[in-house]
Amino acid sequence: MRFVFMLNKLWKNYYKAFLIFHNKPFRKTHDIAELISLCSKIDRDFEKLMDERIVTKEKLSKETFWNF
Repeated sequence: MRFVFMLNKLWKNYYKAFLIFHNKPFRKTHDIAELISLCSKIDRDFEKLMDERIVTKEKLSKETFWNF
C-alpha cells in the first residue's frame, strides 16, 4: 500500500509543478481531479487523464493511507 501512497504523491507533485511552471495559481489541495482539471485548462491532453487516473480521492481514504 505504501507504493500507492507514494505514486499518488508523485502525481500530485507533477501536476502542481506543471501549474507552477505555467504561472497558474492553485489552492492547497490533495484532490488529483481538481489538479488535473486546472492542468487541462493549459493543455487539453490532461482531460484524457480524468477517466484514466489510477489513484483518486474516492478510492483511497485516510484510513488506507496510514494502514500500510
